Amino acid sequence: MVRNPSTVRLKISPEVAKIVGAGAPRDVQLAAARGALPLSGKDLLMVLFLLINGRDGELRQAGIATLKSLPAPILESNLASAGLHPKLLELVARLRISEPEVTGRIIVHPAVEESTLTYLARHGNSLTLEQLAGHQDKLESCPELIEAMLANPLRGRSLKLR
Repeated sequence: MVRNPSTVRLKISPEVAKIVGAGAPRDVQLAAARGALPLSGKDLLMVLFLLINGRDGELRQAGIATLKSLPAPILESNLASAGLHPKLLELVARLRISEPEVTGRIIVHPAVEESTLTYLARHGNSLTLEQLAGHQDKLESCPELIEAMLANPLRGRSLKLR
C-alpha cells in the first residue's frame, strides 16, 4: 500500500470531487470504494486511489479489495491513460504485482517512476522481470533497476546471463 506523508496535488474530475470532497456522503464513498458506482475507469481508479490513501480504514480496505479484484482487461485499458499520476501507478504495481499483463502496462507508462520500476524488479515474478529486461532505455537510465532484478530470487537463469 502506498502511504506517503508528502502532499500530492491531483487534478480530479467533478464526478470524483463529488465522491471524495468535503461533505461527501459516507454511503456514497463506501459504494465507490466497493466499485458499486457507475464511474468511468479513470475516475474509478482516481476515487480508489484517494480513498485508499485517506484516513478512513474501512474505505481504505474496501478500496484495496476493489482494486485487487478489478478485471485485468478493465485495469489495463485504463492504465494506458497518459494522465495517470505516478503514485497511482505505484499503488497498482504493488497491489497487482503478480499480473504481468498489468505490470507490463505500468512498465511502459510515461509517468512511471524509477522507484516503482525498482519495486517491480525487486519483487516481481519472472515474467515481469522479462518485461523489464526488454526495455533497455529504462535499464540504462536506472542502474539500481539492474541490481534489483539480479537480486530477485524469481529471476530466470537466462535473465542473469543477459
